[in-house]
Amino acid sequence: MRLQYGCNKNMKIQIKVLLFFTLFLLTKCGGSEQKNTTLIYYNLTGLLNSQIEILKNTPVQLEKTVYMNHKSDKVVEKNPDWKKILASFSESDINKTAWIGFFRIDITESTEQLSSKNIAYKLLPEVTNIPVKKMEIYNYNHSVPDSINIYSEEKNLLFYSRKNLHIHFSDSTITFIGVDCLQKIKWMDTVNYGFRGNVR
Repeated sequence: MRLQYGCNKNMKIQIKVLLFFTLFLLTKCGGSEQKNTTLIYYNLTGLLNSQIEILKNTPVQLEKTVYMNHKSDKVVEKNPDWKKILASFSESDINKTAWIGFFRIDITESTEQLSSKNIAYKLLPEVTNIPVKKMEIYNYNHSVPDSINIYSEEKNLLFYSRKNLHIHFSDSTITFIGVDCLQKIKWMDTVNYGFRGNVR
């Protein structure tokens, strides 16, 4: 059964308000966040752009499970728009001029692979105006890592949003994409939504 997000009038109203707040936050935050031309942190955008080119020229499809609250639907995209699918990851690149210097960097040795290292960028606790709270990259010192996790959070008096992003790689190519979101508007129900996708 295909998932129907607007299953009743209250849900339609809730989604419209949710979209309004989401677009408002994106417009508010996106205008002043310019990417830094001199990279200080991991080059996430560069990695994603190279992966998009690989995927565009490879005969693969994306098998997604899309969900919203307790309803889900399975979708197979045979010609995915990879740039759009990975947009949330690109937008979470912490190489923005206004964000430089606000992340603590932790590097650890991998316990699974020799000569491999993991890196974590953690937002300093006193900083409250940057949505990305942590980025983890496993096996980051190789040309393509094993996996990337990004955790974001935004809140104000009326709105709370949390987003967890996950990518797994195998043989230097993306094999799994996960986007898990939670949004809460004051006086309205919490909405959980996102998707899990396998590249095959």
